Amino acid sequence: MQIVVKKFGGSSLNNIDRVKKVAELIAIDQKDGEQIIAVVSAMGKTTNELIKQAYSVSSTPSRRELDMLMTAGERITMSLLSIALLNLGVDSISLTGSQCGIITDTHHGNAKIIDVRAFRMNEALKQGKVVIVAGFQGVSKDKEVTTLGRGGSDTTAVALASYLKATRCEIYTDVRGVFSANPHWIPKARLLPEIDAAQMLIMSYSGSTVLHPRAVEFAIDYERPVVVKSSFGKAGETVIVPEETRNIRGEELMEDRVVTSITSQSGLFGYQIYYPEGISRLFNELNRSGLDVFSYEFIDSERINVFIEREFREELETLATAQSWQIEPLYSSDGMGEGKTLAAITLVGIRLWNNLGIMSSILNLLEQQSIPMIRFHHTYSSVSFYVAEEFEKKLVKRLHREYITER
Repeated sequence: MQIVVKKFGGSSLNNIDRVKKVAELIAIDQKDGEQIIAVVSAMGKTTNELIKQAYSVSSTPSRRELDMLMTAGERITMSLLSIALLNLGVDSISLTGSQCGIITDTHHGNAKIIDVRAFRMNEALKQGKVVIVAGFQGVSKDKEVTTLGRGGSDTTAVALASYLKATRCEIYTDVRGVFSANPHWIPKARLLPEIDAAQMLIMSYSGSTVLHPRAVEFAIDYERPVVVKSSFGKAGETVIVPEETRNIRGEELMEDRVVTSITSQSGLFGYQIYYPEGISRLFNELNRSGLDVFSYEFIDSERINVFIEREFREELETLATAQSWQIEPLYSSDGMGEGKTLAAITLVGIRLWNNLGIMSSILNLLEQQSIPMIRFHHTYSSVSFYVAEEFEKKLVKRLHREYITER
């Protein structure tokens, strides 16, 4: 029998009725002969509520205790789903991350998976059971409960599919797959029936919330196909393939365009860090801290620019004070003082390397709209630039119309 990993989260599990619907879906697939591992997230806004409670007790809650608290949400969901399956006559068992043998490093709040010792899962599958796994969590080599950071359930699912050599990994979301832009913003955004994992990785790192970037990295490293589809039975899906492919299904693929998709990430702050003792030592300290950096730019041997999300801003400023770094915001309303919130807008495509036409049109658009560009950088398959957050949605819509809708 083939092993299939299915990940359910977000709106898939908003309430008890949704949990029952997911159980029914799993029961149907199991009857078709699949060995199923279902990875689940917390129901609805459970995780946010738990975090809120922690900060009502302390303004600086312990990271270890936060991990212990936040993993409770997924454990509630896994137990309820297993109960629902058993009620349908489907033999199942729920397991926490540690019971599944998901071994991580020691960084509380943003741990990385270093091994999967899937003995218990394999035994349950041999017994014909559906295995329900609490996503987003593992156990460190020091035997402490850890969490994998935001989107951690995606990472759990693809990691398990990779280690167990599953036939495929299915990610169920509130949209029909991966689109050329946020479909909630742009009704004409195009569904991508297929995309190579390298481009998906760029999209994930630059603001697409469909699949967490670390999950995509597992898919690339272990060459596992990942399918993104709707939790609500809507037609369509996106297959993320390990290598670049073209038109396998005989359909018009977005890879035939210069720009495949446009993503954006808001709530960013940019800082320039000056450290005369040397940039290598600065990078060592950043790495050791485990701080989640959105992106960075090397300026010279003593300076770098870093962009971080709003929630990590205080952590960076505290670290800078402790390490005697000199930091200042890259952009503020009056050119001084408090940094202004930024958005990163990224165009993704396989023909963007040294594409001067793209560069020219972006700069012309910004000049026409009197929008200052904070920073710009590009890779072989992406172009990114930073602007004040207030211009994000307007620019994404305009760029999508120019490079995707009208082409």
